[in-house]
Amino acid sequence: MITHRILDYYVQFNGDIDLWARMGVNSKIWSEEQLSVKDWNLIDLYVEDIYLAEKGLLAESYLKKYEAEILANCENIEVIAQLRKIVAYRMSKPKRL
Repeated sequence: MITHRILDYYVQFNGDIDLWARMGVNSKIWSEEQLSVKDWNLIDLYVEDIYLAEKGLLAESYLKKYEAEILANCENIEVIAQLRKIVAYRMSKPKRL
C-alpha cells in the first residue's frame, strides 16, 4: 500500500532507488515503514503511468486497468494527488541533453 509517508521518503531521495538503498539500509526507513523495493518500483510505475495518461498516450484498455490498480494500491485519493504533484514537478524541470 502506497502511503503519504512512503511517498515522502520517495521524494526525500528524489526517486533515486540507488541512493535510497545505500542510505536506507541502516536507517529507520527500513525498520519502521517496511518500505520495499516493490513499493519503490510501484511508485515509479505510477509516476510513469500518470505522465503518459496526462499526455494521452495510454490505450483506453490500459487506462482502465491502471485507474483500478492505482485506486486499489494507494492509501487514499490524496496519495494519488501527491503522485500527480511528483509528475508535475518532474515535467517542469528542464530536460538534459
